[in-house]
Amino acid sequence: MTQQIIIFVAIFFSLVVSLTGLWFIIQRKQDKSSQQVGLSILQMLQSMLAHVQRHRGLSFGASKGVIALTPEIAELKHRISEDIGSLEKSRSLLISSERWVRITEQWAKISAQQYETNGGNILAQHNSLAKMILLIISDTVSIYKLTQLRSVDSGASITYLWQELLTTAELLGQARALGTGIAAAGYSEPIERAKLTSLVKEIEGNSDQLWVHISDHEGLQDHINRFLLCIEENINIHKPSVSPEDFFRLGSHAIDGLYDYYKNELMILREKYLA
Repeated sequence: MTQQIIIFVAIFFSLVVSLTGLWFIIQRKQDKSSQQVGLSILQMLQSMLAHVQRHRGLSFGASKGVIALTPEIAELKHRISEDIGSLEKSRSLLISSERWVRITEQWAKISAQQYETNGGNILAQHNSLAKMILLIISDTVSIYKLTQLRSVDSGASITYLWQELLTTAELLGQARALGTGIAAAGYSEPIERAKLTSLVKEIEGNSDQLWVHISDHEGLQDHINRFLLCIEENINIHKPSVSPEDFFRLGSHAIDGLYDYYKNELMILREKYLA
């Protein structure tokens, strides 16, 4: 009888171990599938964020009288509407959230305005929208368990991609927008110069934290440094000495470099880590 009990217990524990292992395998597959979806959504949200940031800078410049910037504004309106459509077709859990509703409402309000609208209002509304997009990116990371992912090469955490990197890009976008408007107007107010000075300090602080996570960052850092130098020497003075088009282009080089790195890292994760 005792031997039978021992055999029964052994079989029971073997089944428990086997079922537990099977559960972990199934759970891991489900997590991988969910994480693939999450990374796809992150890419779409980053695309929308980049378009909103670009729309902000061009709209502010146009509000200061640079009519040559308006054709791309219309194109960006279309692209952002497409971004929203793509995200809603993704059937993400986030699309039914209150935050997403606020994002679409805010964009509807912005897109209904003309570029002649008060410049300060343009910046405030776009800044609010960009902040909400960054927050829903954070929600996406949490819901789809993306904090569990690690760098394919080093095994280190990749949270810096949606923390330091996207924050730095947004600060650069704010500086690009404000500086473009100043260059377009041909002069700057003391309050604008103070805001730019504050943004430059924030950019420097955030980028220093970012470089800790990116070993080969010299090229990215060089683009940012050139942009910040232009702010100091050509924008953050009483009478700007650079065209709005050239300043916007310089800022875009700095931002696009970060976004290219971001997209490449997500692609590597999807192809190698979650394959």
